[in-house]
Amino acid sequence: MWRRFPSNPSGAAEPHVPPAVVVPGRAETRFLLKREGHSLPLRWRSQTEGPPPLDALFAFGSMALHPSFDEMPSGRNDETSRMGGHSPSFNGGWRRESERGFTLIEATISMTLLVVVLVLSLTFLFSMRAFAQRQELFASPRQTARRAMDYVSYYVRGATDMNVRAGNPNALSMYYSVKSGSNFIPQQTTFNNVTNAAYADVGTDLINMAKPTGTLLIPIIDWPGFQHAANVRFSFDLGCPDSDLNMELFKEMTGYIPGSNPSASGLLTLVDDTGQWAYYQITNYLESGNIDNCEPHTGSGWEGSTGPEIHVTNNPGQSDGINPPAGQPNLVNPKLASISYISFRVKNGQLQQRQGLFDLNNPDAGYVPLLDDVEDLQIAYVYNDGTIWNTATQVLTTPNAIPPQDNPAVDVRDAVNVSGLRVTVTARSDELPATLLKQARYNRPAAEDRAAGAADRRFHYRLTTTVMLRNRILGS
Repeated sequence: MWRRFPSNPSGAAEPHVPPAVVVPGRAETRFLLKREGHSLPLRWRSQTEGPPPLDALFAFGSMALHPSFDEMPSGRNDETSRMGGHSPSFNGGWRRESERGFTLIEATISMTLLVVVLVLSLTFLFSMRAFAQRQELFASPRQTARRAMDYVSYYVRGATDMNVRAGNPNALSMYYSVKSGSNFIPQQTTFNNVTNAAYADVGTDLINMAKPTGTLLIPIIDWPGFQHAANVRFSFDLGCPDSDLNMELFKEMTGYIPGSNPSASGLLTLVDDTGQWAYYQITNYLESGNIDNCEPHTGSGWEGSTGPEIHVTNNPGQSDGINPPAGQPNLVNPKLASISYISFRVKNGQLQQRQGLFDLNNPDAGYVPLLDDVEDLQIAYVYNDGTIWNTATQVLTTPNAIPPQDNPAVDVRDAVNVSGLRVTVTARSDELPATLLKQARYNRPAAEDRAAGAADRRFHYRLTTTVMLRNRILGS
């Protein structure tokens, strides 16, 4: 380290101070402080010529103890280099001895290179972002179409009205009838290429089917011989000996509507031993009268009670309002089928479903959206004879271009002879921004008996699959 000698040492040698070197014309004195093998150049400036006083010399020597002087850079011969490009000032700070910055040309070249690198980087970044956005829009209709197809196919595959003797005639519901005086007026529930925008998006199809809610046919104990009986007793013991559990299971299997007051079911079906069937609805589960439903009952109204049973009522007006297409049958020893009904349509660019049959008088009642960006649903009917109808090459000539549902023995195109459906779902992406597509160049593809749509700025994806009605094929 640099040695600093006291100003008045006891027996110590004075520091070596070389003769001052006077630079002509400048009030400046240069001198060196010595250390082993090294010299520390210092410069003294004053208003007069001559060497610095001794106390100033010791002040400079004290500053020489700063750590920045401990290691001197090499490779340069001038004194300033060995001092790190700085010289001490008398107030204790540091001042540049020789400061050399960038020239204007160097700065311009550096800025130009920086701008080029930034432009290339941003161009690459934006191109990658546009590519990712385009791929996301390209993939979204495929994902939507697959989800929609999986959902609809699940219900089509399992469609059944549990009327095995008649070949599941109402597994696909095309019509029901409403009684008007002594006549029955048919009401359409399934549509091919909808023309009324209140029902569904124009050009799409609408389909209704039965779905199982259980596997049992629940016997009726005291059927009066007509389908509009107000009081009915069902033989049901699945939850016994726990009467509360038995009632809950009965509600579950008969489509109980939570929160209904009085407690009621959705639309059900009665099936008899000859294959005839009728619509039915429970309008009151009579919970207070079924407290001990796992025990035989006695007394008035419980004649013939021999075991667990549940007493309910129905509204004759309700079941009278919705009847099979051929009218009211006279059922023989009927049983309650554990089924309900479901409807699918496309409206407002959404796949929607309804629990229950489509209602012409209140077309939006009960429908809930399932998936957005579904723009088309098409149904083609696969018959037992191998023909497929409502395709691009052949369309049913029956009324409304849907299978009839009243006399399968006469009309081979009756709905009961349909063994499968060819389902087509078309989905779309969000509209592509102008940065990705400057003009409309894509369009909804044609599907079955519906023509292609107009050009737009969306990606479209059409997915088609054939789903067999396994309960009709297997006879279950």
